[in-house]
Amino acid sequence: MISIIMPVYNVQNYVSACIESVLKQTYTNFELIIVNDGSTDNSLKKVESFVYDSRVKIFSQENQGLSGARNTGLKYAKGDYIYFIDSDDVINHNLFEIIMNEFEVNKTVDLISFNYRERSIVQLPNLDKKLNIKEKIFLSSDEALRSLMLNEIPQMAWSYIVKTDIIKKNNISFSYGRLFEDNNSAAKIYSHCKKIERVSIAPSPYILRKRSSSITEVADKNLSSRDLEDEMYVFEDEYKTFIIVKNLENTLAQKWYFNKLNHLYIKYYLSLSSKRPDLLQKLKMKSNKIYRENSLSLNLREKEKWLRVNSKIFDFAIRLICDRRTNDKVKRKN
Repeated sequence: MISIIMPVYNVQNYVSACIESVLKQTYTNFELIIVNDGSTDNSLKKVESFVYDSRVKIFSQENQGLSGARNTGLKYAKGDYIYFIDSDDVINHNLFEIIMNEFEVNKTVDLISFNYRERSIVQLPNLDKKLNIKEKIFLSSDEALRSLMLNEIPQMAWSYIVKTDIIKKNNISFSYGRLFEDNNSAAKIYSHCKKIERVSIAPSPYILRKRSSSITEVADKNLSSRDLEDEMYVFEDEYKTFIIVKNLENTLAQKWYFNKLNHLYIKYYLSLSSKRPDLLQKLKMKSNKIYRENSLSLNLREKEKWLRVNSKIFDFAIRLICDRRTNDKVKRKN
């Protein structure tokens, strides 16, 4: 049985479509654990309209954030497999059938990762369309972690189905109260899997519905010190997972963390340079420390980012060039 964990918070206009896409699965041996995370709109009322299906189980709690809601769902999960789904997205009705067939054929596989596609909130594809596996790759945990660092495999919690024992026996949970917690939790989960299967399915079975009020969209537009602190925590925690794996090259993990620190500095500089220069300075010091202590081979793009962190004039010049390119594109479109 699959335990599907669905956190719900103020998604009254989207949650019904998500639940329907789960209940219409051709693979029927699952429980749908819905965690109402202190919604203040009509989300709970929408969810409760599905209790006619005995597979739907609803738990309500005061708002604890996405990580807290997922952890609550894990406490109640009784299935042999765990799957997390975001309550404003939808899945193809054949997804669980095709994934569970793979688990049945490849019994030593602990986790199966699959692809996704983005659609606007109003563009829902035909969810009954038959799925076909176009490619499958088998990875060890070391290979999967390396792929995570190289951005060759997604880390989002809804992009894989994993055996429950991997999570529960290793006491893995989502970092409470933190945003971006998919990153470090994925690294921990992958590190405890002996065998991982990466499948490419056509059409892509998970539909990420883009909406302006989603956590990701809001975070990208309103960069705060809390956001930066959470990203710093999550990436450092993920880095700790990478460097304790014996068969991974330490230089790869160090370079990954070095690039993440530089990325965060550039991402948050305009928003926080006057409000929280201490946080930016902390990023800069961590980045420079790794650079000094390790022989990192950087490509031109990586060198550019490091120079931007260490030179305000260079950073200003790059931003000016990027702004001009953006303005030119807008003018051509008009």
